[in-house]
Amino acid sequence: MKVIVDTHILLWWYENNSRLPEKYVVQLQTLEQRNNSVGLCDISLWEIAKLHELKKLQLQISVDSLLDKIYSESWLKILAISPEIALESTRLKNFHKDPADQLIAAAARVSQCPLLTVDKKIIDSQAVAIA
Repeated sequence: MKVIVDTHILLWWYENNSRLPEKYVVQLQTLEQRNNSVGLCDISLWEIAKLHELKKLQLQISVDSLLDKIYSESWLKILAISPEIALESTRLKNFHKDPADQLIAAAARVSQCPLLTVDKKIIDSQAVAIA
């Protein structure tokens, strides 16, 4: 695996959203074309469903279709919340209280991969390497 992707980065990728930084567009295009593994913490699937339920997410396709597409992608490796990731999420210093972000950051640390994110709270925590 080369990188771990944060939920919003993945959403913006699939939606061709202009908020996705160009450096991430290039990086994801390259990884997808080479069929290299990009890690995705399984909590991101829940986050997408939850954002949709709360009407905080407008999609071009149905949420069911999007989650099916994400789950079936050969270049995305869905990372289950392992005991290591669960424990690592409790060891993050100077990190905010969002459990999904904690698990995503912990997955990046356990996998020893940088995280693709624009989340200022995650970046400012310096708890995880940022791609």
